[in-house]
Amino acid sequence: MREISWVLLVDRGARENPTFRWDGIQAGLDYLAEYWALRFTRTSNPRARVKFIASRTQGGPNWAAWANRSNFEIRISPTFNFGSNLLTSATAVVHEFMHLAGGSHHSSVQKDIMSPALEPGEQITQRDAQYMAAYAWKGARRPWNEPTYFRDKFTLTHRLLWVQPPKLYFPDACDQPRRWREWLDSFGSSVKGPE
Repeated sequence: MREISWVLLVDRGARENPTFRWDGIQAGLDYLAEYWALRFTRTSNPRARVKFIASRTQGGPNWAAWANRSNFEIRISPTFNFGSNLLTSATAVVHEFMHLAGGSHHSSVQKDIMSPALEPGEQITQRDAQYMAAYAWKGARRPWNEPTYFRDKFTLTHRLLWVQPPKLYFPDACDQPRRWREWLDSFGSSVKGPE
């Protein structure tokens, strides 16, 4: 099984997008690992294979996220409204990771995860799977045979979800994690602890 390390970084002067569910990164990657022989491991090393970056600037008009295959970066928009929705955030992560895996083109079919429009709950179709061709299938399961699994997996059904915020690292000072309380406070009242 191939292991891919990833790290979460923040551009200098950037503020994390408060509507992006940062736990959607690992959730989206874990979804991919259910089908392909991959394991995703989070690290604090800024030289990790894949870098998720809270971007200071917007990539393009109404872009949720964008990937740079030359340096394996996925940047999260500082202004796109993800609605604090795990499904929307995980959809963006899976779409952008598939760009890094080899998919430089978008699909013209709206339900495909490689469609350029961010529609939460899209699925990986047979057309999309070609982007993951470099990775071996884990077993007999195929994402297109489970058309609602992706959506169902990330639909929030609990009244309250307590998510421990990830530690964020700055690229030029990766060994100085931001304080947890400061990170949590940056979301204002949209994140609550256990009652």
